[in-house]
Amino acid sequence: MGEQSTPLASAFFRMVIFGGAVGVVTSLGLHIIGFFNSGLPHPMTVLGNAGMAFLTGLPAAASAAAPALGMHRLVEARKPALRIPVAALGAVLGPLAAISLLTGVPPFEAPVPTLGWALFLPAAAVAAVHFTKPLRQSRVLQASAGGAPLLR
Repeated sequence: MGEQSTPLASAFFRMVIFGGAVGVVTSLGLHIIGFFNSGLPHPMTVLGNAGMAFLTGLPAAASAAAPALGMHRLVEARKPALRIPVAALGAVLGPLAAISLLTGVPPFEAPVPTLGWALFLPAAAVAAVHFTKPLRQSRVLQASAGGAPLLR
């Protein structure tokens, strides 16, 4: 039996998998940089760290994806022009709220390096804009096919 996914679920899944992939790429990049300082690490260390980075990237991306998609859908009916900036804002606020809840301190006082915030938050915003694009396109396709009219 084949199940069909909604565009919203598909966008969430893609954002989360993208976060895991970014974790792997970051881990491999750090090993390459470390190679110049301390030599070649053992292949199992590289694989283990890449696996852990993937598993860490999944919830990190989910903390950005859920609010981005939720806010995108929330404003879609009332203010369609604001969908893109609201999705980007949701992707930035999600990780900040998640870190705050997990550590019990304000987000920028959490033990996260400034460089991490400087790279992760803009990347989350750009990913949210990119991965919510199919949601906007499916709405336009429905309207052009005579389906549900676009709401103003």
